[in-house]
Amino acid sequence: MKEWMRTRKKRIGIIVCALFLGSSFYLYSTNESEPELLPVTAASASAKGAKEERASTPDQKPLQNTESSLPAAPATVDVKGAVIRPGVYTMSPGSRVHEAIQQAGGLAPEADSRSLNGAKKIVDGMLIYVPRQGETPPVTGGENGTAGTDNGKVIVNINEATSEQLQTIPGIGPAKAVAILEYREKKGAFKKVEDITNVSGIGPKTLEKIRSRLTVE
Repeated sequence: MKEWMRTRKKRIGIIVCALFLGSSFYLYSTNESEPELLPVTAASASAKGAKEERASTPDQKPLQNTESSLPAAPATVDVKGAVIRPGVYTMSPGSRVHEAIQQAGGLAPEADSRSLNGAKKIVDGMLIYVPRQGETPPVTGGENGTAGTDNGKVIVNINEATSEQLQTIPGIGPAKAVAILEYREKKGAFKKVEDITNVSGIGPKTLEKIRSRLTVE
């Protein structure tokens, strides 16, 4: 009886060992066959999404700057003074002063071209004035601070003129030019020409002498 019990215990032990070894082998083989799962981070998800978006979106060409491809507009200029045919002319883009004078028939015999810059590029609305011999050349219009000429006299915009341009007005020297600039800076733009009498040193008598040379627009 005792011998039978010992034999039975041995058999049970062998069976238990066999089951343990079998289950261990099964678990080991299962872990080897399954791939390792890596954690998904925000960076990897973003990179994956960007790749998928590029793959699904067709290639787009960069937008071209349409403004730079637009052709330049022609310029209209007013040629006056000692030229054969004074008048308004439309010039092609990039034209120079001497070309506009040629359009006006060229220089008249009494013209004094020493003060002209024939190589200067013209701009739309520009006034080109050719002085006569012995005539003081005016500042041509189309520049900030001037508004053209009246019978060869410079008309100055007192709301935009620099100190040098203000001093082209008879009776306006450096001190009064500075006073006009200071008034304009403190009080703002002149509403009408008569407002210049509010500037220290410029009274009604001075205004009457220079009124025809002034403008506010």
